[in-house]
Amino acid sequence: MMRMCEKEIGLSEGVAGVVAALMLLAVIIAFFGMLSVHYVPAKGADEEASHMRAVYERLAELKSGAEALMASRNFEATRGVSIPLGTERRSLFGGLIPSLNLVAASGTLRIRSDAGRMTVSADARLVDETSESGTLGTQPEEIASDVLEVRSFTLTLRGVESGDFVEIEAVGEGGSGAARICINGTPAVVFLGIVLSTDITVTVWNGSVKIVDSLPVYRDVSRRESYEIDLLSSAYGFKQILDGMRNFTVSARARGVVAEYKLSYTHVENVESTLVNTSLGCLEFSSHNNYWIDQTLIYQGGGLFVKQGERATYRLTPPVTIEKRGGIWHVDVAVVKMNGTGMVASSGSEEVCIKLINVTEAPLLRGGGNARWVRVVVNSSVSDAWHQFFERLALQVAAAGGRAEAERRDGGDVALTVWGDAADAYDVHLSVTTYELRVRLGSLREG
Repeated sequence: MMRMCEKEIGLSEGVAGVVAALMLLAVIIAFFGMLSVHYVPAKGADEEASHMRAVYERLAELKSGAEALMASRNFEATRGVSIPLGTERRSLFGGLIPSLNLVAASGTLRIRSDAGRMTVSADARLVDETSESGTLGTQPEEIASDVLEVRSFTLTLRGVESGDFVEIEAVGEGGSGAARICINGTPAVVFLGIVLSTDITVTVWNGSVKIVDSLPVYRDVSRRESYEIDLLSSAYGFKQILDGMRNFTVSARARGVVAEYKLSYTHVENVESTLVNTSLGCLEFSSHNNYWIDQTLIYQGGGLFVKQGERATYRLTPPVTIEKRGGIWHVDVAVVKMNGTGMVASSGSEEVCIKLINVTEAPLLRGGGNARWVRVVVNSSVSDAWHQFFERLALQVAAAGGRAEAERRDGGDVALTVWGDAADAYDVHLSVTTYELRVRLGSLREG
């Protein structure tokens, strides 16, 4: 009887040991299962989130470098940053359990020259250069109007005799009155009332003040010869007077002499015009995460955007500013255009280099108002983010008492329109500068 009890006790202890071992194994499996389900994804998500922040900081640094190049208009320097495309493969707990090792994330970096488009249009006052030529008549005639600056002005005279003359007058804003220059066939040698020799002389008035009186230009001229006179020669002082005038009209007449003129000048033209219509291009980083949400970071048009799924927002603003100074709305638009092609996908690092290759300014009238309204239109893969940015600018203008509107249009376009305070006044000062950047990836040839 006692032997049977001892056997039963030994059997019970053996079963208890097996049960205890199974329970310990279950606890260990549950523990590592919990690590696999909770700790490892959380650790991986934390590392991938830190990696995305690092990529953002590098792109922000690239944007800052590009702005420095554009501000200095330095065409010689190159700015570059190293962007980590992924995370390192990490082994937890010494790598004893492979299933607990973190899987490395990767990313794709792409340069796209054809991505996005920006259009800037306005009802504006543009500066244009024009050339005129012709033969002067005996009656005063207007040969140029709304002149800002005379670039070149020459006369060719033929058949010059004593008493012949050419008179040119400029009347406009600034200066001390009308500017006049008179070219005369002046008797040089007279014998018994007969003119034996004739000179060509120049006389100049600044308002009512004569500053040059009968300055000889050609002596002893012949009717059979042609004589060219550069009216902007510093010897006459006529150019210096014109340089102090704006928006002036030039009139001229000739008597006796055949006078042919050639005039090149800049003038103001009021037009409703598209000033810029160009692709923007972009530098785009797309993450391939295992634990964290995938995002796309886009540097485009001078702004830095984040896209997640179908939604996008701006993180660093594009260089479009609006503010009111001295009763005039100042709208400054920097169009940042990126050229280059290339793509690399890995979990390592990639060098991105940028260089400023061209700067173009829209030919807008400088000083004071030069536009009635301004419109900026963007089409982009992150149009929602551009619209958010435009809405922010519109609200700022409205808060300052101005008129602006951000709107969505067909085809994915978003637009910002700014009006002046008065319907018919040019009380908006618009500045539009296009900066062209060449972008390349360090591991690839320049595209």
